[in-house]
Amino acid sequence: MILNSKADTLIKIQNKLNLFKIPNSHVFKVINWNKDQNSIIFQIQKIFKKNKKIIVRSSSSLEDNLKTSAAGMFDSVLNIDPHNNRKLIAAIKKVIKSYNKYSNFINDEQILIQEMITGIKMSGVIFTGNNINNNSYYLINYDDITGLTDTVTSGSSAHSNKTLYI
Repeated sequence: MILNSKADTLIKIQNKLNLFKIPNSHVFKVINWNKDQNSIIFQIQKIFKKNKKIIVRSSSSLEDNLKTSAAGMFDSVLNIDPHNNRKLIAAIKKVIKSYNKYSNFINDEQILIQEMITGIKMSGVIFTGNNINNNSYYLINYDDITGLTDTVTSGSSAHSNKTLYI
């Protein structure tokens, strides 16, 4: 498969990177959440330490494909205490609800849980081409000012519009 979900891609490359480190992660499907929330909450709380915050991220098959890029289309919820059941459940439900805006068939969509990164020097999004005219190059949108992780995908900062073409 040329394109994978965000979660599948991160899992696939995590042991192949020397210069970058992928945060501790856990992935599950909406169907599994609907069947057994308690088991998933238990797994998350087992993986993530009490003194660390997590991010509950979308990892939808609808986010990126050969014809479109949908970075930021679905919700992510930052700085969640993984051991606060109420907030953890609310964050997961918010991501799932954002899937429902675009599709009724979401059982196979994934939720990606990751440890929040602190001490951010730069964050951004990498594109491997241009889906308008199919040019093949790397395009990196980044923010090296705010120390936040979501300014590029949210478009919420004047510092999120820096672009590098390779």
